[in-house]
Amino acid sequence: RMADVAFEPVMRRRVQPATRALTNAKIIIVGDAGVGKTSLVNAFCQKAAFTKDYDPTAGADFHMRHFSHFGRELRVSIYDASGDPQFLEVRNELYKEVQAVMLVFDVTCRKSFQSLGAWIEEASKFSAGELQMVVVGAKTESGPRVVTEQTAREWAKSNNLSFVEVSVAQGRNVEIAFKELFVRMV
Repeated sequence: RMADVAFEPVMRRRVQPATRALTNAKIIIVGDAGVGKTSLVNAFCQKAAFTKDYDPTAGADFHMRHFSHFGRELRVSIYDASGDPQFLEVRNELYKEVQAVMLVFDVTCRKSFQSLGAWIEEASKFSAGELQMVVVGAKTESGPRVVTEQTAREWAKSNNLSFVEVSVAQGRNVEIAFKELFVRMV
């Protein structure tokens, strides 16, 4: 019987409003197979040590990291997309969900640099809206270099894009590359 049960009043505590809004950011990393996309993402998201082992991405891998940038809290969802042509349909679905694209090429492989225009076309064709993009030259510690920093920087500038060179093996500019993309997004 309900009449016999005594209920204690519920004590409510005041909830403090969040001091900073959390912004969700979704980005995709694209470029030819083997240019260092996965190493770059692992270094950024997991602070993983660099390894020379190459294990090609099948389709896409998903990573997430919370990141504070100029006082804004970001929850960054990163799709590490395979550069293999057979995964075009996977990438095309991902382009519809993202706000930004990191275009990665290997400074020791001219073909990967020459493919950047095709990557921009692919992303633009299948995106749901305007995408922010940044160009990243990877493997700067490897040799011999066939794409100079000046050539890459000029190409990026001619396409109204920022350019950053990184070396995951040396831990150089990984955070800067992502920050450059975030600056364009927020």
